[in-house]
Amino acid sequence: MFEDLRSDEIGQAICALRSMTIWTKAKFERKQDLFKLVAKENYIKWAKTRRYFWMCGGIGFSYLYRVPLNKRGHFAPFRGKLLRLVYLDSAKDYLQIGFGPVKETQLGRDLHSLAPDVLIDKFDPRRVYHLTFGGPRWKPTDTT
Repeated sequence: MFEDLRSDEIGQAICALRSMTIWTKAKFERKQDLFKLVAKENYIKWAKTRRYFWMCGGIGFSYLYRVPLNKRGHFAPFRGKLLRLVYLDSAKDYLQIGFGPVKETQLGRDLHSLAPDVLIDKFDPRRVYHLTFGGPRWKPTDTT
């Protein structure tokens, strides 16, 4: 997982959406703008559980993922590329994400680099998301 610098068109739409705290008519309009941009850029939409994609920050949550060269499955066509995963919508049991390749200029810090050395073995990048992107802090449900 990498920090998404969000300096491209979709990134700016994500920032505009996430800058609004309350769901008003304007925020719903920003959400529709994001959906249009995702469709325009041919992002692939996929529904899955939150745990599968580590999505926990609400609509507009995004991160970058460098697909390993030996990756199999749905991401196999993107081997070696940098993908942006964007939380688009959710329901009770699933969420919908959009993902597509982005330019290397969007690549920020590796989220593991934000962890103190003593925590690196049990580090979960979601814990520092709020520091990186100004989003809500993720709180683990299991404290063991």
